[in-house]
Amino acid sequence: AAAVAHSLNPYQVLARGYAMVETDGSVAQVEKLEPGQTVELIGHKARAWCRVEEVKKGGVYDEATQIL
Repeated sequence: AAAVAHSLNPYQVLARGYAMVETDGSVAQVEKLEPGQTVELIGHKARAWCRVEEVKKGGVYDEATQIL
C-alpha cells in the first residue's frame, strides 16, 4: 500500500514526465480554461508560462468505454 501511495504522490507523477496546469496558484481543470488565459505548466524540473489558444470540450478520454 505504501508503494502505491508513493507512486501516486503528485511530485512522483511529475518525475515520470507529466505536467500540472495551474492558474492563480491552484491546479486548473482544462475544461474551465478560456482562450487568452495565461497558465503555468509545472514539470519535474521546470515551469513554463503559456497562453491558451483554444479549448475543445469533450477531451480525449471516453468514460463510457474507458479508452483514450
